[in-house]
Amino acid sequence: QLISSFLCVALDRAAYRSMQRQKFHAVLHPVALGPVEMKDAIWKMRWLILHTLARLGIDGLVVDSDLVVLRDPFKAIQGDADLEV
Repeated sequence: QLISSFLCVALDRAAYRSMQRQKFHAVLHPVALGPVEMKDAIWKMRWLILHTLARLGIDGLVVDSDLVVLRDPFKAIQGDADLEV
């Protein structure tokens, strides 16, 4: 199952509880900022997550919450570079 391959980062408790009910691995990283600051914080957090995973030797893929994953996305990645966009 794909669900066991994902880690979701929730920015509020309601999202965290929802992800847990759906059986996703989730961590709570509450951010109480205005809309402009929130966009900046999310952008920086995405890169921090990728950087941390790379340093740990873990394959990582950061996607938007409105993306639907139907199959293993890593099969579509060429694997011939450290970073693919």
